[in-house]
Amino acid sequence: GSVRMSVVPLLLTRIDVWLFLSIHVVVFSLRYTGEWPEAEFRMKTELGWNEVKIVTILTTFFEVFYTSQCFQRYMTLHKMTRGILKSLLHLAVELQRDLGQKSD
Repeated sequence: GSVRMSVVPLLLTRIDVWLFLSIHVVVFSLRYTGEWPEAEFRMKTELGWNEVKIVTILTTFFEVFYTSQCFQRYMTLHKMTRGILKSLLHLAVELQRDLGQKSD
């Protein structure tokens, strides 16, 4: 039910999602089993907290900013929808009052 109405079906059909997921699984598996050829790269391939601190801060900021923007748009849409509903209810009451009266 609800999964079909979400972004999941679209996400599962994208080749780039499967590509990055496959790369992640391969690299994770090689590192987990100790087969990752770190010496051949002649560089450190492990990231510590200091290396990802700024990226984490920026990512958190933009996630909060985006969520706030989405919530504000939702609240604006909700207010407009309630206004339309109120206007339609007033119209229905007036039509019922004016058209529903029997003429003598």
